[in-house]
Amino acid sequence: MKIKTLLTSFGVLNVIQGLFMFFNGRQLTEGVFPGVGDEALSVGEQMHMPLGSAFVGLGFILLICREIELESSKKLLFSYAVFIGFALLQALYNHLFGNHSAPPPIIIINLILATVSLYGYKKGV
Repeated sequence: MKIKTLLTSFGVLNVIQGLFMFFNGRQLTEGVFPGVGDEALSVGEQMHMPLGSAFVGLGFILLICREIELESSKKLLFSYAVFIGFALLQALYNHLFGNHSAPPPIIIINLILATVSLYGYKKGV
């Protein structure tokens, strides 16, 4: 498995995801909390904007680091898996305590990303 391909794929995915969050925060909030008022929707929208910006930034970091040496790129993949792992822990926490969480398809995608990242960390070239 080529690490450069993984970093490119993950980078592009994160940029797309971040742009989607940045520009669709209101709709995302409405989807998770149907029927809430305008003030709550505005807060949700404002919270998605920095989150989206962070994902765009992470995506560009992954894209820029495609050319670094093998051992450093493996560490980057491991760090990305840890990042995704914390997002999954947050989703698990919310699920266990009855709070709103990411939809199942997003959780499955994140599980796949974390697994592939760890596989790339161990076996990548």
